[in-house]
Amino acid sequence: MARHVAGHLWRLALDSVCNLNPELEDEGRLKERKIEREQEADMEQLDMDPLILRPPTPLPETLDWDETKTALKEKNQPEFVSDMGANEGGTIPDPVLEAFRHALEERERTHREKAIKVLAPPPKLYDFDLLNRRYEKFVLWLPGQIPSGRPPHLVLGSGSGRKFRTVAEQALERSEEHYALWELSPMAIDPPLENGAVYHYRFKVQNTLPKAFQSNLLIADPFAYTVNYRVYWNLRSQYMDELSQPTAVIKYRDGHLWPCDVTGTEQGRVRTPSSDALSPNSQLVMYELPLPWAWGAKDEEGDEVGIGTFAEIGSLFEGSRRDVFDVGHGILSELGINALQLLPIADARIKQGRRWATANYFSPDTKLGSAPELARQSEILQSYGVRLFINVSMSFGDDPYQFADFEAFHIRPADEPENPDSYASGGGFRNSFGCKSWRYINPLENTYDPETGTTARFVHPARVFHRAHLCRWMSDFGLGGILVDDPSNIGSWDFLREYHGAAWKLYHGRPDGQGLDPSKFLVVGQDPKMHGGMLFGENGNDSKCLDALWNEPWQVRLRAVIVDRSFDGEDFETTVRRLVDCREDPFDGTWRFRDGAQAINLITSHDHKGFGRERLCNFLWNHGVGSAEAADETERRAKLAFVCLLTSVGVPMIFAGEEFGEEQYSSLGSHWIRDYIDWERLGDPKQAWRRRLFDYVSTLVRLRTTCPALHGDDTEFIHFDRSRGSRVVAWVRGLRTRTPVVVVANFSDEDTPGPEYLSPTGLRRSDPKIRSQERNANRSLSVGYVVYHGYTILDVFGPLQFLSDLSWPFNITLSVIANATGPVHSRPPLHYGMDMSKMIDAQLVATHSFETAPPVDVLVVPGGIGDLALLEHNDRSVEDFVASRFDATEYVLSVCTGAGFLARAGVLDGRRATATKGVWASVTKYGTNVTWVPSARWVQDGKVWTSSGVSTGMDMMVAFLRHVYGDPVVNKSVNDIEYAPVVDPEWDPYSVIQKVRHPGSDAVYVC
Repeated sequence: MARHVAGHLWRLALDSVCNLNPELEDEGRLKERKIEREQEADMEQLDMDPLILRPPTPLPETLDWDETKTALKEKNQPEFVSDMGANEGGTIPDPVLEAFRHALEERERTHREKAIKVLAPPPKLYDFDLLNRRYEKFVLWLPGQIPSGRPPHLVLGSGSGRKFRTVAEQALERSEEHYALWELSPMAIDPPLENGAVYHYRFKVQNTLPKAFQSNLLIADPFAYTVNYRVYWNLRSQYMDELSQPTAVIKYRDGHLWPCDVTGTEQGRVRTPSSDALSPNSQLVMYELPLPWAWGAKDEEGDEVGIGTFAEIGSLFEGSRRDVFDVGHGILSELGINALQLLPIADARIKQGRRWATANYFSPDTKLGSAPELARQSEILQSYGVRLFINVSMSFGDDPYQFADFEAFHIRPADEPENPDSYASGGGFRNSFGCKSWRYINPLENTYDPETGTTARFVHPARVFHRAHLCRWMSDFGLGGILVDDPSNIGSWDFLREYHGAAWKLYHGRPDGQGLDPSKFLVVGQDPKMHGGMLFGENGNDSKCLDALWNEPWQVRLRAVIVDRSFDGEDFETTVRRLVDCREDPFDGTWRFRDGAQAINLITSHDHKGFGRERLCNFLWNHGVGSAEAADETERRAKLAFVCLLTSVGVPMIFAGEEFGEEQYSSLGSHWIRDYIDWERLGDPKQAWRRRLFDYVSTLVRLRTTCPALHGDDTEFIHFDRSRGSRVVAWVRGLRTRTPVVVVANFSDEDTPGPEYLSPTGLRRSDPKIRSQERNANRSLSVGYVVYHGYTILDVFGPLQFLSDLSWPFNITLSVIANATGPVHSRPPLHYGMDMSKMIDAQLVATHSFETAPPVDVLVVPGGIGDLALLEHNDRSVEDFVASRFDATEYVLSVCTGAGFLARAGVLDGRRATATKGVWASVTKYGTNVTWVPSARWVQDGKVWTSSGVSTGMDMMVAFLRHVYGDPVVNKSVNDIEYAPVVDPEWDPYSVIQKVRHPGSDAVYVC
């Protein structure tokens, strides 16, 4: 290599410092031309222009003068050494060599500068201007600070281990485009940066922290993708707790700055997850894994501590640590979960016993591993069809902006009692837990917007900062969902709405259409106060802040019923009903979950500090149920808990270790964050009950993820047995599916004799005495009919007859809603080539317009030929009204072509539905990823009910009212009307008659 480099540099140097021997010059030019021809051939194969993509002469990667000097001496020929002033011995005098050295360095520098100028532009990897700028320059965004005197400086160096060597300290320059932006091109750094080298850096800034005693500080880059705490600087003050800032890590390559880990490994972006390989929200079984606790060891004092890293993810699925995981494959792949929820994995510090003090939001925690390693583990999850969720803490932080620009980004709530930003949702000062609360209500005017790259009228710095790291994590790691920690402590619902909208925009923007299915992404909130407005909007029409909430009352109810306790004064039956069907449980006043995917049910979570919240086995033992030595009753009650978890309406979440009865090491309230998971217990032959529990839970997980009956919200209670001190409850999930699931749960202290259970009354579930217990006989219902000119008469009045009949014994009210109040005609406004002048015109009177319509429990959209007129005039008033009211409505029903309005409104996306078979093709072409079921008479998917043509709306309404009020009441109404409804939702002969389904075929249409 030395000879090759020397031969090349010889050519460069001779042009500058000596008169060439003609023979030598010819020889050199021939060699140079040969190299050029080889490079031109390479470029032609790549269809590139060699004159643009390379410097005028080939250059070595690096210049090692000592190596070159030796090579030059070895290569010289005696016959022309004299031309260079060589000594008689054939050596080259040092002055000549120094001249060579100077000429070579100047020539190389010139060529490198030319080469860099013609390099491809830096990548545009993000829909965020500032994140893309970081590939071009060192960038520091200071929107609120107007520095006086000394500008911020870049302090750049290299390091290995704990050693650091300063390379350069240089002032940043204010951007010519934006006053709030400070930049420094790597090309402007002196001495020049080495291509391919890894550098560590920090920014030296004025300290803006209130009441600070130190005027200048070195801080990490707030947008750094990798930080390193192992490289220390010779500044005593930097060892002081929160003032100790890590270095940011970057690689300089080909004129750009590339994110990398400390070894120089650049992070490749995770491939876009295939939507087809991932489970929808209704089929999820989540697993909450605190990675530091996933593996344990003893510290210097002999205490057991967690030392888990990103590598544990692959181990738990692929079983690479078989000496501990004594199974043929990974524990989690055997368990069968399809969503992994990680506790915060961004770089954080422990404050007040919590590892939620996020310090560097863009960088993975260095104790857990690097970004390339996390990317690799994310792809392992994808290969198993597992969605990755991460926990994000945004109510407070321990980040560099507390020093660099405090007033723009942070707030001390107690210092600003008049500022609404100081208060949490529901009242009281926001809790910073020893860190700094983020400031969300302080727009700066006419300043740089890091997202768009333009000057914006208003910019909220903290909001933009958090949307930026959201963009980084969503784009680089293929997330399937996000958990927002304690959103009430964030305070600002406006920010939460922005964050929620930004997350969904990033998801929908995934390439190749992989973000089109809305059922495969969630933004969840862990909100102890459970503000219903965050799910549905404050006024029912506002955009929501979250898609789902941790169902905190579910955990308390479950723990109450398995140890024979009452919950908040409720009777046992009410507690079980609200446990199994979360839609029956009012929270935050009058709010109710309207879809199972809105509720995350859990037995235990990472937040298991305090009596009543401890791990399940510890909870049972603390209440006198079994013990570690006599675990039979513990096993039985734990199995009962998991039956409830995995057959209830809602998304079940398992806290790591609970599936095999892991127990809590430390005493309550003491070092709880150090409890690591002891996987060895699963294979301990002396505790075989743990393996039995694991196998039982694994079977339930498979049932939950694969059985359609558990993927909807349809739930009916068929039996309550309180005789002889018993507490046996039976419920059915998916009663109207082909394979319903029947659950018989024994909450009594005594087991039943054998696996069979006999009802002491001998009643069948169809008996009215049993059915009468299923529904609330006093349930009121507000119904809104959406009508338009040209509606079909029977679509409206057929189902309405059953509502009218039941309105006598029950409180059922009706609103007729249209584009405007007044008469609405059934005769279509257009004739479509037919004489419709003699058609009977039944007129309804709209009591409300779309603008004045009251909130309703049930929204009914009939079909009719009038929808063609609306489509022809591009009138989307019906669709827009349905879309705006969907989240705030408990049930939405459609008849015939009414399903077309729902599909165009987007509320059928990701759902099963049906429509009239007469014009099947014209209706089913709408919607995104709608599973159209041609064989169905009606379809229920969650809160949405859709029926086939015209008369089938009556059959659907009968089934719907049975769902709400139970069979006895509705059967009486049906008999009074003398109507014989079709009871099989999957039987529709017109699917064959209209040739949308062949006889004997179960094919469905997915659009």
